[in-house]
Amino acid sequence: MNMDEFLSTLLDALAGGWSKPIGSLEVFVALCMAALIGLYIYIVYILMTRRTFYSKDFNITLACVTLITAGLVSAIQSSLLVTLSVGGALSIIRFRTAIKSPIDLMFLFWGIAAGIMCGTGVGGFAMMLSVFLTVMVVILSKLPLLKAPQILIINAKSYADTKEIKEAVSKSCSYYSIKSESRSFSDHDMSIELRSKDTEKLVKDLSGIRGVESVSVLEHNGDVSF
Repeated sequence: MNMDEFLSTLLDALAGGWSKPIGSLEVFVALCMAALIGLYIYIVYILMTRRTFYSKDFNITLACVTLITAGLVSAIQSSLLVTLSVGGALSIIRFRTAIKSPIDLMFLFWGIAAGIMCGTGVGGFAMMLSVFLTVMVVILSKLPLLKAPQILIINAKSYADTKEIKEAVSKSCSYYSIKSESRSFSDHDMSIELRSKDTEKLVKDLSGIRGVESVSVLEHNGDVSF
């Protein structure tokens, strides 16, 4: 195909030669299915993030993205002119909102994928995808992992027995690693990463050491080190 034939074919397509009329009922059904799946994603996101940082605005965005994508894909199928217009519009849009968590990115792709499926008339696949994703997320979130390490912070006087502190930690912990240790004329501070089955006993033993002023244990809720 030479350039003239290509341009002629493109002009015919823009004039309506490649148009595929879509009935209002088809669009209505697609939007209804997208709305239902978007509401489902909204509920699952609430349940998955109830113990961490939850953003209602982001959750509303997830549900609306599913609906918007379904409507957009439905419109794209009707005309090549709409397809080119959408492509041009999306090429100049810049999304600069930072994703706070990797799981938020998963939910965002879930909404977009479900919207595309509903818009192309395969809403059943979108429902199957949603069910399988929910099962996968629940199973993976329930899998037992190693206990996350804790951070032990010890504030002591400079004359405190460092050897006695380390012995008390080693007796109560299956693993420990000194992350920082600073000593001044009057103070001695230590930060220790550890895993202990009986944190209360460890704190009690350390508090009884001469020169130890305070003992704090911080829980680590992030990634687990194997």
